[in-house]
Amino acid sequence: MKPCKGCWAVMAVVMSFLLFNIVACSDDNNNAVDGDTDIVDGDDEASELDAEQEQQSDGDLEAEENIDGDLEEIENESQVNSLRVMTYNILCFFCDGVNYDPWEDRVDYITDTFNRYDPDVFGTQELFGFDDLNDLLIANPDYDAYYYIEQTSGMLPEYPDAAIFYKKERLEIVESGVYWLGENPDEPWSGFADEETAKSKGSAFPRLVAWAVFNDKLSGKEFYFSATHYDNNTPHQAWSAPISLGKIQPYAEKMPIVFLGDFNSKTDTEAYTILTNGVDGEGFSLENTFDLAEEWSAASNQDPAPEYDTTDRIDHIFVAGKANWTVKNWVVDMYVYGDLDRYPSDHFAMFADLEWK
Repeated sequence: MKPCKGCWAVMAVVMSFLLFNIVACSDDNNNAVDGDTDIVDGDDEASELDAEQEQQSDGDLEAEENIDGDLEEIENESQVNSLRVMTYNILCFFCDGVNYDPWEDRVDYITDTFNRYDPDVFGTQELFGFDDLNDLLIANPDYDAYYYIEQTSGMLPEYPDAAIFYKKERLEIVESGVYWLGENPDEPWSGFADEETAKSKGSAFPRLVAWAVFNDKLSGKEFYFSATHYDNNTPHQAWSAPISLGKIQPYAEKMPIVFLGDFNSKTDTEAYTILTNGVDGEGFSLENTFDLAEEWSAASNQDPAPEYDTTDRIDHIFVAGKANWTVKNWVVDMYVYGDLDRYPSDHFAMFADLEWK
């Protein structure tokens, strides 16, 4: 059978229609792939953005850590450090058995004084040798002591006229030494050659200063602590004061300073003026904790309590150095003991609660 002439035309139209749809479908598929490609490119951009955000987040975290570190450093710098200190001339064991009880009784009295105030570190004067010093160590086992021990042949094997007692659990000595209050401070037993004083008042005892740089295990801080017993013959005190200032100053540039003892100097004396105003009224000097104290008191178990004349003070607790000092409490102890209500010593113990930043 032969196809009709119109059929070819119809077939041509149908073939054209089918071809158009195939091409069109092909174009749609290509567009779909392009679209997918655009989506993949979008994922890459999102990943880059996430990476930037993550990097920014890490930077923010690092900045926060730096801020935390700075705050911690500021907090450490402003940390309050506290220290309880005392000075006490305990009256030598062989001195004045008429007005004071025997040494074996006074050891208990002195120990009671230490227990009531519980100082972290304190200085004593007028211990004469190892035996009486050891009596105090046995009675106060929480403490150890630093004092002068003769390394060569000298006048005495031990000379704890100025001794430092410290709590073993809290404090450890980093550096220590003594210097002498004489014409050659670094020479053991050095004194002042003063013929006029020797003639009128007799030769002065050898005097020294014991000192130690302590590491405070509680705070991790270091401080300089020294104790002394200036001679009672004038003008030895005024000659001793510049020596002390010169020895202390290098440490005062680096750390807090506590310097205490029996200075045999009232507040109106030349020696005291040098210590608190500097040599010739200028340069390095010390501050008295009594003047810095928020309050002071005289502790007593007597009734009525005796009056205490603050102008009679010859024992002092000084501070200086790289520190802002606060004295929370300053106490002079006037307790009596024994059947006769006697003082343990011819001096009163002095105590101060110290804080510094």
